[in-house]
Amino acid sequence: MVDFESKKTEQIKNSTDYGKTIIIVALIFAIAYIFVESGKISYKEREKAENEIKLNNQKRELENCLNTASENYFYNWNRACKIAGKKDDCSLPSYRADTIEKWRKEAESQCMEKFKNGAF
Repeated sequence: MVDFESKKTEQIKNSTDYGKTIIIVALIFAIAYIFVESGKISYKEREKAENEIKLNNQKRELENCLNTASENYFYNWNRACKIAGKKDDCSLPSYRADTIEKWRKEAESQCMEKFKNGAF
């Protein structure tokens, strides 16, 4: 009888240890799954943030490029005025005004092309 009870006690202990092992393994898998899934979310969020930063940088570079085109336009206009012996923001002959305007439009077009092509 002692043998039977000790075997039964040992079986109960072994089944309890086996149950604990299963629970521990299940917890390890659950934690690993949560860790992997949170890593996927973090990667997606990081990728989204990086794309937003890249787009904002490109927009800033586009704005800088357009500002430079505008500054060059006014510089060229006022320089043409000085060459003609006039004050800044003067009235220029149409052939000269058209040329300066053409330069501005070309510079702005180049800025837009760079933005569209992701060159910034």
